[in-house]
Amino acid sequence: MKKTLLICLSTMLCILLFAGCSAKTPDRVTITYNGEEITSIDVLNGEELTGLSAVISPSDYEGEITWSSDDAGIVKIGAVNDTECTLIAKKTGSAKVTAECGGVSASIRVHVQKNQDNLSTRDTALTIHGVAYSSEQVTVCFADQYYTFAEEYGDSAAYYGLDTSAGIKSLTEQYCDYSSDGTWYGYFLDAAVETMQQAQALCDYAAENGIVLTEEDTAEIEQQVTDLSKKAEETGCDTIEEYLAEYYGSGISAEMFRKYLENTALADKAYNTYVDSLSYSEDEITAHYAELGYEDGENEYPVTAMRHVLIMAEADEDGEYSETAIAAAHETAVQIYEEWAAGEKTEDSFAALAEEYTDDSGSVKNGGLYENIYDGQMVEGINEWLFAQKRTPGDTAVIDNNGSYVGTHIVYFVGYGDLYCNILALEDLKNEDISEWFAALTTDYIAEQGADYASIGKY
Repeated sequence: MKKTLLICLSTMLCILLFAGCSAKTPDRVTITYNGEEITSIDVLNGEELTGLSAVISPSDYEGEITWSSDDAGIVKIGAVNDTECTLIAKKTGSAKVTAECGGVSASIRVHVQKNQDNLSTRDTALTIHGVAYSSEQVTVCFADQYYTFAEEYGDSAAYYGLDTSAGIKSLTEQYCDYSSDGTWYGYFLDAAVETMQQAQALCDYAAENGIVLTEEDTAEIEQQVTDLSKKAEETGCDTIEEYLAEYYGSGISAEMFRKYLENTALADKAYNTYVDSLSYSEDEITAHYAELGYEDGENEYPVTAMRHVLIMAEADEDGEYSETAIAAAHETAVQIYEEWAAGEKTEDSFAALAEEYTDDSGSVKNGGLYENIYDGQMVEGINEWLFAQKRTPGDTAVIDNNGSYVGTHIVYFVGYGDLYCNILALEDLKNEDISEWFAALTTDYIAEQGADYASIGKY
């Protein structure tokens, strides 16, 4: 037994030695050109491109680097020397070149051009107000538009004609009535371009008005990056870059994704700062409500606020709900309600239950909270409970619903708010001022397509 153990240890030692004493996986691979990290590059047809290198982190990792091209007819891998690689441009077109080491990889998009004139503009996909964006930068926003839509609507996305089961790569093949090119790819690309126009205008507004991200804002962004890293692990990806390449597009780095989050957060902050600065007197609100044309006394009741937990009944393969499924949803809701009633019976504990159990994607992140609820807004059973009689904060109920959202609601009454007539007038005043301000803010932020526009969202 001891002899066998010694042989095994000796064999293991040899394996480690021949592996360059590097058994761990590298943290990250990046591709550089003449020392600068790149996500895409242009070459002339017939050119042999040198100066391309793979940089491994940590720097002491000694594993072998493998270079590959997804279309050797356009870009062929030439001589490889340690971390350096030569590319041979065979014909005009675009190919993805990947450097892989220890299961971790990085990719760039190589564009082969006919002549020198195209080289200066090829990496630009979009120019907004003088700022140039690469196809990878726009692709981050494009992919985010898709995943946000898919998460918000879930299975209901099919109602609008989007098949999310086919993934983001299928968007060019899915017909869509709502886009300029008749595809869902065009729909999300249109949305991405408009979002980037607005974001840049708002970020410029922030710079002009001293609006900056706080430490709390930055910490929230870092949490989003951490969450992305967890998603990468859950999907079997070794790094964020590998996850981004699979689900967002090739050539997108973690830093590029973080920058997108920072710009989005700053744009949101600039917008909300302006909105929060708007204020109106009671006389202005009353006078404006009179201008809206409602009947005297109409809408003069207080709005309400509630938290709820929705337990959906499970539909069969035909989309129908059996009595058994409806009863099961009710029983589950009662059990959750009893769990809450056996505890502290506070609003905070109810919010925690909502975040854990609710099937309502629209309120799961805020503890099931809905505010400024007006009469007729909610499904019939909840609406009647909220408005048929006077409620006291802390009132609760278990309410079945067999219309839309078939299942059972557990509701918690939070309290009353302002008169609905005042809210209607205030919202209309704000909307008018916001629309006028935003139109003036974004008027010069025209999006101009660059030579690399067709590469946006392409893997």
